[in-house]
Amino acid sequence: MIQGIDRSETVQPRLLGIKELQTYTGLGITRAAEMGAAAGAVRRYGKRVLYDRSKIDAYIDSEMQEV
Repeated sequence: MIQGIDRSETVQPRLLGIKELQTYTGLGITRAAEMGAAAGAVRRYGKRVLYDRSKIDAYIDSEMQEV
């Protein structure tokens, strides 16, 4: 018997748009974009600019260790 999909789990996207990145980091649009670029998290797909959440997490972790 085939198991159904567990719909109670939520999927966290790995790539974030700028608005999602702002919410995730608590920064404004300019600072969030600067952080994404500094982290090397920018991914471009056509005209879309997305930010890799794992790169952002690694960047934040490394910045916190320096403090």
